[in-house]
Amino acid sequence: MDSFLGLAVPALIAAVFVVVVGGNVWGALSRRRDGSHGLSAWAREHGWYYCHGTIRVPWHDLMGLSSFRVRRLLHGRSGALWADVCHCTYETRGNSGTGSGRTHSTTTVHDIVVAAAELGGGRPGMEVHRRGLGSRMARALGKRAEVESGDDEFDRRYRLESGDPDAARPFLSPELVQAHLRDEITPWRLERGTLIVVEDGVLEPAEIGRRLQNLERIAVLLGHRGGLAG
Repeated sequence: MDSFLGLAVPALIAAVFVVVVGGNVWGALSRRRDGSHGLSAWAREHGWYYCHGTIRVPWHDLMGLSSFRVRRLLHGRSGALWADVCHCTYETRGNSGTGSGRTHSTTTVHDIVVAAAELGGGRPGMEVHRRGLGSRMARALGKRAEVESGDDEFDRRYRLESGDPDAARPFLSPELVQAHLRDEITPWRLERGTLIVVEDGVLEPAEIGRRLQNLERIAVLLGHRGGLAG
């Protein structure tokens, strides 16, 4: 009997391990399939193009992220814009220590959602992002950005950066400033005529409408009025 238990218990543990691990893997694969199905269903309903895999997009090189990949892509018309909404990934690498004093390299894959639209020329490259703690402290100590709005609350919370400050300054309109202060729009970047919004997370069908409204609102605040062929 003891001999039987000695064989049965490890076998039972191994079986449970296989079921748990297999269930987790199957669950992850199912969620991935469900996500793809949800996005493709959204695309069919709204008349958009959908594809998945490793996809090359015109704004790929503007991202400047290590191992950047577009995994799922939606493309279509949203108001006055031809827009892309994508589930993307990028990698960061680092080193971590062990108890023996050795180090080994680690790779972390990050999920982000990118919404992008071509606005055309006539605008300088510029970016609005939230200030971190260090940036806020530097400003409190008197270090000012080259482009400021004149609204103290906006300039305390946000920073506009541009390689051409004089050309960028007129785009920092009171309407755009207030939209940021009311959290009606997210941080954004405009480079080579392409408007790009990046947010952490994965692309969910329920969030597509909000992401497109955000992109459209920023485009309008930057003076975009008409669509381009896409």
